Amino acid sequence: MARRSLSAGAWQFLGVVAVVVALPLGAAESTITFASDRNGNMEIYVMDPDGGNARNVSRNAAWDWFPTWAPDGEQIAFSSERDGDCEICALDVNNEKARRLTRRAGLDIAPSWSPSGLHIAYESWDGTSQRVHTMDADGANSGPLTDGPRAGDPAWSMDGSRIAYSSHRGVHTIGANGGAPAQLVVDDGRELAWSPDGQRLAYSVFENGSRDIYIMRVDGDGLTRLTKHAGFDYEPAWSPDGREIAFTSERDGGANIFVIDVDGRDDPRAITRSGTLDGQPAWARPGASLLAAAVGVAPATWGWLRGRGSK
Repeated sequence: MARRSLSAGAWQFLGVVAVVVALPLGAAESTITFASDRNGNMEIYVMDPDGGNARNVSRNAAWDWFPTWAPDGEQIAFSSERDGDCEICALDVNNEKARRLTRRAGLDIAPSWSPSGLHIAYESWDGTSQRVHTMDADGANSGPLTDGPRAGDPAWSMDGSRIAYSSHRGVHTIGANGGAPAQLVVDDGRELAWSPDGQRLAYSVFENGSRDIYIMRVDGDGLTRLTKHAGFDYEPAWSPDGREIAFTSERDGGANIFVIDVDGRDDPRAITRSGTLDGQPAWARPGASLLAAAVGVAPATWGWLRGRGSK
């Protein structure tokens, strides 16, 4: 999904993605979780990789989206309005109970769990600025990591030492404890995803009226365009083995989740065709599952939430 006019197009349907949920570790590699409004509300479902056997596992009236697995595969951090505000929550996979981690005015979205499982980075909009914040996994010690008017899409490096993020000045990385940011590219890259080997970043770029997935080395070199389609392709998520990338695409109308080999030699294959909007895939690390968000709203509103908070 994309957000505001940050980069036009895709950013405008990013915000409202629903998502999250959890499965036991044993079911992780054979189950996909996603959110759908097929019953009239954004609910969390689980299904087989081929889309079969979908069932509602959340049964909650609130909107939940922006999922990320804890390294142990037993918790999912996500954004939710279940307490009346857009906050970061954590869901216990085994008992399906959620707890609120942030209590800030404004919007707290797009959490990213540190590899150690001890910390969470997230994007926070307070009405005047959009910054990357970090906090302990229990919600304590929350505070801004970045300066400037707009920074978001945090993605924690595999060794836990740095956090990649997007801003109005391009794609950057910064030390997990702060410090001077390093600019990788000046492109208006969004939805950053760090490869499992820690050597590459995938992200989406809006240009020439469309949005596509790109991959580059973490030193900013070796930029490669992975998708080339007139439709919008965005929100990349690496497979645990680093061989594939799941992403959201509007190439067939609406929004669906596709998977493509990282070498880009074969055509992407759709793994969802729900008739609603499917997006925000989050491929778990070994032992977890693929999360996807599905929202029954028009593509034009796909990113309204982030849009209203981005300038």
